[in-house]
Amino acid sequence: MRLSGLKNFEIKVLAERCRVNIGELLNLSSLPKLIRNTIQKKLKRLDYPLAYSRGFCFFMNYKFFVSNGVFIPRPETETLIEFALNEASHFWPQVKILDVCAGTGALAIALTLELKKKGFIVETTLIDKSTRAVRCICKNLQVYNILNSRVFKADLFPRNLNESFDIILCNPPYLKKTDFRGSIREEPIRALVAKENGFYTIRRFLIRVRNFISENGFILLESSNHLVPNIKKLCEDVGLVVEQIDSLLGVCFLKLTA
Repeated sequence: MRLSGLKNFEIKVLAERCRVNIGELLNLSSLPKLIRNTIQKKLKRLDYPLAYSRGFCFFMNYKFFVSNGVFIPRPETETLIEFALNEASHFWPQVKILDVCAGTGALAIALTLELKKKGFIVETTLIDKSTRAVRCICKNLQVYNILNSRVFKADLFPRNLNESFDIILCNPPYLKKTDFRGSIREEPIRALVAKENGFYTIRRFLIRVRNFISENGFILLESSNHLVPNIKKLCEDVGLVVEQIDSLLGVCFLKLTA
């Protein structure tokens, strides 16, 4: 077993996952055989997400419970929350948030907590089709004591949802199957990859979302750059206006209005 080729941060991650300190890890011969075997297995899977090993991740400086099989929120997605916070003032003093494909619930929960700091009364609704994701959402809502909230287990919009929202968040699966490689292969494929070269879930979302947006509301959508032309064409067909907020590392952040 060789550690000499590892970078410092990889050694730190490996030590944390194996529940040993760095000094013990570097002096392998002093460790019991069982622990050495564990280190050997973990060494082969350094690309396994640290968030799954820990059972939590951070988003907007908030700590969120996450379990294996649930999408781990990315730091770049904070762009959507920062934009929403800047645009929320005209909803004062009350705002309704909808998070579709919610995963851990990090987007809606972080936005809710930040808006409450500003004195807003917030009503939060979260939707995901994964049972594991719904469990994570419920646990995270409980941790942050967000009482004025609802959670639905559904594919996009549940049948009994018949109301409008001021801010609609959506970070759906948008990768092509050929993009599903490297460390992300440890995460749930259906939370990352969509049919139709990544457009399937977004297409279905855009066709229906106009029914749920309030008069002055807006939709914040994360997508891949390669899907932007398709999104703009479909939005034109369904009566939505597209504005690009930002683009980072092949990821595009869009604001949609009716």
